[in-house]
Amino acid sequence: MLTAATNVQGQSLYTAFGNKDALFHTALAAYCHRQIDGLADAAASAATAWEAAVAIALYQDPGRLGLRPWGCMLARAVAERGRRDQRVRELAARTYTATVEALRAHMDRALQRGEIAPIIPLAELVEAGYAYSQAMAQLRATAPDDAAFEPSRAHARRALDALAGLGR
Repeated sequence: MLTAATNVQGQSLYTAFGNKDALFHTALAAYCHRQIDGLADAAASAATAWEAAVAIALYQDPGRLGLRPWGCMLARAVAERGRRDQRVRELAARTYTATVEALRAHMDRALQRGEIAPIIPLAELVEAGYAYSQAMAQLRATAPDDAAFEPSRAHARRALDALAGLGR
């Protein structure tokens, strides 16, 4: 299966990547890069700064939703290898930082533009947005299909809006 997906045969895989760990790290880095690109995709199609933050938190962008629906490769990698694999920890930290910074920037812009009036400090709203983003990834992986995932996303949207001081 791997040789078919990469169009590289047998021993050539090791020649191309060095070893299984290098191949895994290359795949994980590409996955994380696509996650981070998805943050910009979410913001690009949003009408307001708050909508951009919500799109990031609730996986409303096609870039990240286009990733495999059976779970977050990064979360699985951290769970399985995070304690012993420095490269996995570095990729996780970079992806976390990019996500939190994107949420903070959009939420701060929404606050400055008067789009939101949070009932909690902005830093806590950012944390809530990140927590919901992780919950959405897990729910998408465990829900039997996207239709079953949508009610949870709608609930998360109502909760974020309430924390942002919006009466939806």
